[in-house]
Amino acid sequence: SYEISLLRKNRESEAVTYSVNSAEIRKGFREFVEYCYAQKIKIEVASSGMNFYVDSILEANGFVELPRARPIVQYDCKGHGVMVMPDGITDCSMTALCKCDRVWRLRRDGHRVIFIGDGVSDQCAVSQADIVIATGSLLDICIDKSIAHIPFENFDDVLVTVKAEFAKR
Repeated sequence: SYEISLLRKNRESEAVTYSVNSAEIRKGFREFVEYCYAQKIKIEVASSGMNFYVDSILEANGFVELPRARPIVQYDCKGHGVMVMPDGITDCSMTALCKCDRVWRLRRDGHRVIFIGDGVSDQCAVSQADIVIATGSLLDICIDKSIAHIPFENFDDVLVTVKAEFAKR
């Protein structure tokens, strides 16, 4: 897309430094991830954000092993960004990464899917998930479209819902 072509290889490290220094992981995320690992609950970060942002922020906060699905930026011979989808990740004309496909894959494998999101790029996937936990603009979309959801402020709230669902197994 046009925005990706504005990226320059020689500015990537500066963008990474800025994102790592300015991004904040929501409160309770570490405890949420640890609970999922301990209970063998499959967890994945699905983001329309570019790999160098997503990976750098997660890794800087100690989440090196956390599975993730996100577009990758490669650079052409002039150093201009080109978006590429890794193997097994479907492109979507609306949001770059097809989050619906991520949900469908899990459901086809027999998993119940709890989708946690906060943005416009999540709006398609919420119609496919078993449970939606929403904040930010996704919360507004769920309210406007009468999509069943559980609001959250931070991952302490998310963990309460996930624990309650896990207890139903």
